[in-house]
Amino acid sequence: MLTIKNLFVFSFVLKLIIGVLLPLSPDEAYYWVWGQKLQLSYFDHPAFVAWLNLLGQPFESIGSGIRIPGMIMSHATLGIWLLLLRDLLTRTQLLSFLTLMLCLPFTGAGGMIVTPDIPLMFFWSLTLLLVKTANKSQKVSDAFLAGLALGLGFVSKYTMILILPVILFWMFSSKKSWRQFSQFVAVGVVGSLITSFPVWYWNLTNDLTSVGFQLSHGFSDKFKIENPIEYLLGQVAFLFPTTVFFAYKSRHLAPSWLLFAALWPLGFFGFASIFANSEVNWPIVAHPAVMAIALLGVQNQLASWVKWTSLIFATLVVLVILEVFFTWIPSDRQEIRTDVFRKFNRVAEYVKDKENIYARSYQMASAVSYANKKMFFKLRHMNRTDVFDFWPESLPKENEFDLIMRRGERFKRTIRDKYKAVSRQKIDDQFDVVRVQKQ
Repeated sequence: MLTIKNLFVFSFVLKLIIGVLLPLSPDEAYYWVWGQKLQLSYFDHPAFVAWLNLLGQPFESIGSGIRIPGMIMSHATLGIWLLLLRDLLTRTQLLSFLTLMLCLPFTGAGGMIVTPDIPLMFFWSLTLLLVKTANKSQKVSDAFLAGLALGLGFVSKYTMILILPVILFWMFSSKKSWRQFSQFVAVGVVGSLITSFPVWYWNLTNDLTSVGFQLSHGFSDKFKIENPIEYLLGQVAFLFPTTVFFAYKSRHLAPSWLLFAALWPLGFFGFASIFANSEVNWPIVAHPAVMAIALLGVQNQLASWVKWTSLIFATLVVLVILEVFFTWIPSDRQEIRTDVFRKFNRVAEYVKDKENIYARSYQMASAVSYANKKMFFKLRHMNRTDVFDFWPESLPKENEFDLIMRRGERFKRTIRDKYKAVSRQKIDDQFDVVRVQKQ
């Protein structure tokens, strides 16, 4: 008989096996690079994902074992939500919740891809659980623990700040006295400042460059009608239409805090999509709450929509994983984006024994660095700004050096003023090595 415990343990073991066998993506390799050059924070994101990779370094000899700490944290997030919802959902509903969360792309298979979303989801969920505990126990110490978890979430990803309205709304609606409410908020703030100190200190000593990047990254002055439409369709697709429909249908059964925890992140990024493109994973913190609301209407047995939604998502995930391992789909790998796991393999082999050679992007530099367990750097100001641009190794010391570029790619104006290409040689169908001289 399938039980919550059996499913939780079996799925964890299965994810560990697949995650260790699955090659690292270039973005994951980027965070591995962070783990080689530890800082209190970084230009792109806060540092917790780098610390996770540091913990994973002892497992590097086991395939993609660097992922193991992140996968543990990802699966633990599901356990936290089971604890958070156990007073709200029946055992059947909890089993349905776990089944669906394991099949959803971001919370299921996505839990094997270690990015800043992993610790963000963990500490967001843990903070909610501790706020619930504080509301029940009425203990200031529990509010302090919630603050500590909140701060660690902020050291994971800046979007953790969106939990503040959820917490304040939940505490205010619990009908505390003004004095008790003030005490809980005060100790929570103190706790969060303690654990979020690394990211604040780094930003304050680096001209707030990371915060500024995130603000400019999320907003612009250009309105494109397709952005909010794509955002809405993306959320419906990744939650699945059945989930959205039954969440709407069961909304009146949900406690106010859960409803707010679902709608606030979705609404915030929906509003932000009016001004700039909002990535489909940005409101991922809302997905468990949406799923819980959808399941409030499920009665004594697994509903057919739960079975079919789980089956469809599980089938798609299995097909994608098989494609990554065996490349069986008769299509251009770049079109379906499964080539991302092996895109730079030939480049990594080419640069293995070479010195004074640079990459065109942070993805390439990171992928070849991880493959060779040796640091290679992106050429400074080549493509968008990232953490490589802040490291002195990104500036060549020699007058001549090699640069890996796309086939036929030319220098942008910002690079053309500093360097010139003197020769070009093909590496494979996607990349060339270019001999470059300083101007």
